[in-house]
Amino acid sequence: MRPTSRTGSDGALLDRHPSGARRGRRAAYRKESHSVFRKGKDVILGITSYRDAARYVLGLPYGRNSDRSNWRLVLEERRGTCSTKHALLTELARENDRPVSLVLGIYEMGETNTPGVGPILQRYGLRCVPEAHCHLVYEGTRVDLTRDVRGARPIEDFLYEEEIAPQQIGGYKVDKHRHFVCRWAAERGLGFEHIWQVREVCIVALTERSK
Repeated sequence: MRPTSRTGSDGALLDRHPSGARRGRRAAYRKESHSVFRKGKDVILGITSYRDAARYVLGLPYGRNSDRSNWRLVLEERRGTCSTKHALLTELARENDRPVSLVLGIYEMGETNTPGVGPILQRYGLRCVPEAHCHLVYEGTRVDLTRDVRGARPIEDFLYEEEIAPQQIGGYKVDKHRHFVCRWAAERGLGFEHIWQVREVCIVALTERSK
């Protein structure tokens, strides 16, 4: 069965904990876990629950971090991408024994599902370009905490999906994306460098739009 999609403020979905014997440990988790949001014994930003963490990450602006593979920079630089934000929450889920997966997906990015890129694509005579996007999967449901964009249609038709580890959001993700774009462009008689450049222009525009 394909995962269903949820976006934006659905961080509340992740606040539930697996049932059964683990349920009784919830109070202990709230007091002693969430080391991603701790510095020594001090709680960072007053965040003491997974729901608080998800809401905080949702509220941070979109922006590339100085090191695309270091998800911890989301807290330091107060911004992040779909990769670093979701990798942070995946690691936090792992620390708290929550069944949350980090998934790399590739979809055709256009104005309908990513408002703001339409004029750029039209300028280059394109309807869409392949974009890599990371999201979470929880109990068979896609959860996206980086696409709180008005007017954006949820991404449901991924051309490719793969579960990855937080450590794979750097070089591994880029290589996988570039390989896919190369094949996608060749199938349409287009050049890889041209499509990749157009995609970069789109990402810059999205970053400026989120400020």
